[in-house]
Amino acid sequence: MMIGFISEDGNYGVFPFGKQWMVIYKNEQLEVFRTQAQCKKFIKTHQDSLETVTENKPLSKKSPKIKLGSKPTPKKPTKKK
Repeated sequence: MMIGFISEDGNYGVFPFGKQWMVIYKNEQLEVFRTQAQCKKFIKTHQDSLETVTENKPLSKKSPKIKLGSKPTPKKPTKKK
């Protein structure tokens, strides 16, 4: 009998998928592997890639500048032949 597992942080799950294993991250299917060891290796690299993305690209606290009450610019009429 094949039994899956959930990661310690609770974000990843590995579940049987036929004779293979499916990796789920935050309710989204990421990959399907033949062994649990491959799943664990993938989860480790996926976690590391998420950490480097958040380290290299900090979230901006500035909000985009939006002019309230402004009207869109009208399109220029095109000449018909």
